[in-house]
Amino acid sequence: MPKLTDAFIRNLQVPEDAKDVQAFDDNCHGFGVRKQKSGHTTLFVKYSVGTQQRRKTLGLFVSGTLDRIRKEATLVPAKAKLGTDVVGEAKKARQEAEQAKTLGELVPIYLALSEKGDDYWSKLRPRSLTEVTRYLTKAWLPLHGEPIDKITRQMVRSRRDEIVSQSGAFSANRAHAALGTFYAWAIDQGHLTGANPTIDIKQLKQAKRTRVLSEGRDLVGLRGR
Repeated sequence: MPKLTDAFIRNLQVPEDAKDVQAFDDNCHGFGVRKQKSGHTTLFVKYSVGTQQRRKTLGLFVSGTLDRIRKEATLVPAKAKLGTDVVGEAKKARQEAEQAKTLGELVPIYLALSEKGDDYWSKLRPRSLTEVTRYLTKAWLPLHGEPIDKITRQMVRSRRDEIVSQSGAFSANRAHAALGTFYAWAIDQGHLTGANPTIDIKQLKQAKRTRVLSEGRDLVGLRGR
């Protein structure tokens, strides 16, 4: 096996009956180059995790960068021996990122359910639906870009306190209740596997208002199973 050099890679030829050709370095185990008929050339490293074979692409071949990339290629299998699978962890992170929906993405789905109801979630009365819609789409708008599994109790409390200064304690408590019920739905539907970040946040003291109890029942909208 040849030691990979800039000159070797530039002169590497793809056989006529093949789509590409690969060659490995003799000074760095698993470090290789793949050249396609189009000339597209990438560097990679192969390593093992238990009985599984892994392959990590290190980037395009660019003259003058081999020494740096070779050093990176030595670290990948070394990390694997210590229990860090860089390819597996990157794949897991991508999957989690794809699965994690933002608050702004899920709120319209939840509101559509609240408008119609189903076998498990009660349909909200028009007035309650209007209020819940306002709280979730406007009061919690600053958090809409956050994945729901990344929203923490502290983030909820901080935003709740901002709502207090903008709209008062009553609105802040109702906004908190609306978000809490949304999270209960998100957990029930499998959008979140962690804890509900709205729990254990005490309600604020507020002036008495009529129909608070009955409206609170409407707001929850959760039908017992």
